[in-house]
Amino acid sequence: MYSNVIDWYIDFANLLSRAINSTGTENSSLLARYYYLRGLAYLMQEKFQEALSDFQSLYKTDRDIFPKELVKKVIGAMPPDQCKHASRKPELKRLISIMLEKEGDATTSDEHVKTFQLPKTHMHQEDFMKRIQESGIVKDVDTILRLFDALTIGE
Repeated sequence: MYSNVIDWYIDFANLLSRAINSTGTENSSLLARYYYLRGLAYLMQEKFQEALSDFQSLYKTDRDIFPKELVKKVIGAMPPDQCKHASRKPELKRLISIMLEKEGDATTSDEHVKTFQLPKTHMHQEDFMKRIQESGIVKDVDTILRLFDALTIGE
């Protein structure tokens, strides 16, 4: 028996952590559900940064169950010092900025890369550069050329 509800949430989060660590990345749907539940358990313990980290992992894994409105509320309700601290972490900074963007802007920028298709045949350097720039992955020409050389092993 638990002496209070918070102890139950702590135990629940620990069990989910073990489940996450023992689940392979090939089972992303199950991992997404674990991150979702552990994020909720962290919220109940008022561990906002941990909850946002789990929701960030969920955002990367399965956007269909991503609790967008809940995450926006959490960001809005966080004490300013915690929000500032979370914004310093690169993974949370991106999530916070996406959640604070206008609705249309966030989906547009993510959908562009999401619909990008990998080529099915060998590509010449010029075509490779054009596709990479269109995908929005990298814009810098020198970086694209280094990437092309690395992928083609100089051939």
